[in-house]
Amino acid sequence: MGNKTEIALQNAALHLLGDRHYLDVTVTDLVREAKVSRASFYRHYNSFDDVVNAYIQSRGANMTSKLLPILLSGDKEHIINALTEIYSVVETKEDPIINSLPENRLYLQNKINVGPHLLGRSGDLPIDKAFGPFVGYSTIVDIAVAWKKGGFVYSAREVAEYTYWYIWRK
Repeated sequence: MGNKTEIALQNAALHLLGDRHYLDVTVTDLVREAKVSRASFYRHYNSFDDVVNAYIQSRGANMTSKLLPILLSGDKEHIINALTEIYSVVETKEDPIINSLPENRLYLQNKINVGPHLLGRSGDLPIDKAFGPFVGYSTIVDIAVAWKKGGFVYSAREVAEYTYWYIWRK
């Protein structure tokens, strides 16, 4: 996960992404928000991008690694249950990706999105299983954003069922 300084910097970076375009966030802004010195920042990271990458590796990749096998399973009920859990978290917590500015959301999604090459020889899989999970992740984020903007009118389960239908159309 990282030490307290790294965590403070990662949280500060994500907080700043809620208000500013990622290109407008400076190291000065970041250390001020995290309440750490510039020397501490440079002891741990070389750039703002390094901070975001560390967040993605420690937390964002964790979601992808948990979700990927479920999406690849093809088991409708298992997938809907996993999506319901994700949407429940979005509904009850401040999700840094969902709450970031639209241009920052794309920046963060691109860092998290992985491709079929991570599956090894994806040519051994049917195309829906080779590409579905990767297309699906962006769709899940987009639907979560729309759901939040709409005031969470539907239940997490209803949104999960819609997401399943939208991605796999089975």
